Amino acid sequence: MTPAGEIETVGAGEFRLGFRDLREFAIAREALAEAGYAEKTIAKVMGSIRIAVSRLAGEMPALLRRTADSTPVHTLIRLFFLEAPVDRDAAAEALAPSSLESWQEAGLLRESDGKVEAAVRIVPVGDLWMASDRLRDMHAGGRQDFVTGVGGSSLLLANVAIHGAPRKVLDLGTGCGILALRAAADAGFVIATDKNGRALEFVRFNASLNGVSNVDCREGNLFDPVAEERFDRIVCNPPYVISPSGRYVFRDSGVRGDEFCRRILREAVSFLEPSGLIQMVCNWPRTPGHTERDWLEETLAGMGCDAIAWIGAREDPSTYANTWIEDTESPGDAERKSRLYDQWVKYLEDEHIEEVTYGLIAVRRSRSGDGWVHFDDSPDEFLGPSGEFVLRGFEQQDFVRSTSDDRLLDESFRVAPDLRLERRYRPEDGQWAVEQATVSLARGPAWSVRIDSAVAALVLACDGSRPLRSLFVDVAKRMGVEMERAVPGGLAVVRRLLERGFLLRAET
Repeated sequence: MTPAGEIETVGAGEFRLGFRDLREFAIAREALAEAGYAEKTIAKVMGSIRIAVSRLAGEMPALLRRTADSTPVHTLIRLFFLEAPVDRDAAAEALAPSSLESWQEAGLLRESDGKVEAAVRIVPVGDLWMASDRLRDMHAGGRQDFVTGVGGSSLLLANVAIHGAPRKVLDLGTGCGILALRAAADAGFVIATDKNGRALEFVRFNASLNGVSNVDCREGNLFDPVAEERFDRIVCNPPYVISPSGRYVFRDSGVRGDEFCRRILREAVSFLEPSGLIQMVCNWPRTPGHTERDWLEETLAGMGCDAIAWIGAREDPSTYANTWIEDTESPGDAERKSRLYDQWVKYLEDEHIEEVTYGLIAVRRSRSGDGWVHFDDSPDEFLGPSGEFVLRGFEQQDFVRSTSDDRLLDESFRVAPDLRLERRYRPEDGQWAVEQATVSLARGPAWSVRIDSAVAALVLACDGSRPLRSLFVDVAKRMGVEMERAVPGGLAVVRRLLERGFLLRAET
């Protein structure tokens, strides 16, 4: 393993991508759009774009059958998504009005014996087209500086990224550039850094292909390319995998255990503006005698930061090793996969790692000075862009942590506009009795919480017109208990509903 701080930069060498000028980029963009090469089209043809990506090799015969029509969009799906060769004439028709020659000169296509194949992978992601190295090249034992496409962690981070027209954004470890290009839509200026020079070549190409002009690419390790600069937002999908080797730059940091992610969080604070914030995807280990909370609190100790961590999957060493081996290795190479599995599991066991946690972490400079850390389970899904809910989470935590019970009782609250209340009934003595009530958010992080009838009545009464104390009087009467008995449990529930953004202060 490489010691922390001695990670070697991987240059692009002679690797170059790109059309001759912006006019040719615009024509190429027009060709993809005119053909209908879009995310929703691929999902419709394939059944599911995510399943198609993860099972690309094993399901190739079925996927080729689904794209057998000689239409431009089917040709482009075969060429750039399935990475399958197509007839030259079909490729020329699909890419018109741009020429095949221009795509070949740009380093995007290769031609042989009347067939054309893609030299890179180009996948539509939302309203963008993102180029990266081909999956087949990784499965064939790809190069260390392999540039991966837009994966689940990048999409997740892009979905929860805070926007709001920041002046200056840093995409640290940009990869193929999806986070930088998403941020560029409303940021004044974006700097995309990576130690992998080939990755930056893809970012430059992707920015030009999508008509994005406010992204500056800089090569170097971690924060070295932006020394002395400050940012309103930092986004980072680092090589967070806790692995026994430095096989791939995009996945493996080359640093022992979890130290790479720790280092990023610790160093990031000094590169933030006073109101700045970093959002990061992370893996961290649970070791004997330490909890998930311990890891983040120890990492940020003395930094004067507030942090919100949304916890996702937790995997034991065996499952974790299999997850990443299956992600990168050829499906048919059982012997190699078995050898890698033994190496991974032994490494994790030698590091005394009992479990690895996947999580989303957002960190900002503390307004109170002391700092706090809040943990919550990640929702099962995110319903649309969710950056505003991250900001709301910091505001709600500030309020909940600084407000005493007496003051809380004097506050008035309203339900969030995205709140939904569902009730399930059962027959009882000739009537319908409430069996279960659930509140959830219809937009953003799709949390849901089961509540009883008393809490449901309290939530429905939160219209901002009455203080909580007055509402508790009604709840106590409904329950047939003294006010003093209803308050402690009721306040705990209200604090939880505030933390998740189900209830909001009436004045906000």
